[in-house]
Amino acid sequence: MAKKLKGVIDIGTNTVRLLLAWVDNKSVVVKEQDLETTRLGKGFSQNNFLSGEAVKHTVKVVNKFYKYARGQGAESMKVMATGAVREAVNKQDIKSQIEEVITGELQILSEREEALLSYRGAVRSLHFTKNEAMVFDLGGGSTEFIWSDEEELRTLSFPMGAVKLLEKYSLYDKPEKESIQQAQNDFRNLISSVPEVKQNDSLLGVGGTLTTLAAIKRGLKTYNPRKIHGTILSSFDLSHLQQLLCYSTLAERKNIDGLPEDRADVIVAGVIAVVAIMEQMGAPNIFVSEGDLLSGSLAEANQDIRI
Repeated sequence: MAKKLKGVIDIGTNTVRLLLAWVDNKSVVVKEQDLETTRLGKGFSQNNFLSGEAVKHTVKVVNKFYKYARGQGAESMKVMATGAVREAVNKQDIKSQIEEVITGELQILSEREEALLSYRGAVRSLHFTKNEAMVFDLGGGSTEFIWSDEEELRTLSFPMGAVKLLEKYSLYDKPEKESIQQAQNDFRNLISSVPEVKQNDSLLGVGGTLTTLAAIKRGLKTYNPRKIHGTILSSFDLSHLQQLLCYSTLAERKNIDGLPEDRADVIVAGVIAVVAIMEQMGAPNIFVSEGDLLSGSLAEANQDIRI
């Protein structure tokens, strides 16, 4: 079977992402990736309503990515939406607007579908087996956990992600120490039903917060997925990153190598959530994966994923 160029777009709470990859019955090999921060879920936690401006911006970016992918020769395209769209009271409005600029239907992933695709992308791209890893996907509006329990995949999803945590605890410009601690404690309590990582298992993390933390650790002035993929974040790394990010001003964070300006506010909530996850899971470190629900959605069940 000859390789075919395929594309997938993910509409998240914080960003819209594009993946173009060469796909056959054995592998998914990334050609290129792109993302744009649209903040679709801004203010969403107040009334579960997606604002008109955020929807308009998101539709514009989806249209741009879709046309670009087709122009590059993508033979097929998937367009998916997760947390914010899934929970929105006006989800049909954005669904109809998206479907005006694409060919086909917008797929609104269920919590379990999102979790399983993220699991497939992370585990296969880092060459783990399903019995060796627990995966978590920290998004803007939700967080998913996936692990194997006696050959059956278990999933838990929580309607709290980095953007929601940012807004709920006002973790913007150098937040108070009490707010940081409260957010971390509450997030850990929220996910307390997730079992600890087994002794011989590894904890794999996907999502923009994780890849951004890896980029900061490596001091990348230009984002490079190959340098991010497989990065290990230790408890020492995360303690250092939390001190760096939580106790600096927004203006100071915008000058940190590896941290895009449009993530300089939400990264505070993100690192707080990751630290809470590591503490709750009892894991010594986290493997960061560039393989996630995008590559997972293009892979057949028996495929490897190469980044």
